[in-house]
Amino acid sequence: MIEKSLYENYEISFSDNATPKTDDYLFVFNNERELYLTNDKELPKDLDNFKIDFCLLIGKYNGKDAFVVNVKDNESFYPLQEVYEFNHDMYHIAGKAVLVRDWYISHRFCGRCIQRNSGY
Repeated sequence: MIEKSLYENYEISFSDNATPKTDDYLFVFNNERELYLTNDKELPKDLDNFKIDFCLLIGKYNGKDAFVVNVKDNESFYPLQEVYEFNHDMYHIAGKAVLVRDWYISHRFCGRCIQRNSGY
């Protein structure tokens, strides 16, 4: 089966100073690269109950802003492989979000002089 391209509905842009609104997509990951989902297996609507490490705008998905958020929590998180089983579209965009998260974490410090990069 050929699945449609993620990029039909995703427009890439980045910002580390944007603030999520209630109707935005929030891809919340823990340090194990697992995605937070509600009891209904939906993305959260707000970040009120999380210990946030960082929050980045990663673009627009289906016309709404999409954010990747790294948190220091561990309950109600799912490995991405499990997400694929019940929601292919969420899996594809969450896969892009976790890659941006990984890049952001690995580039916090300059590889040459070990100084903290600006924006971190």
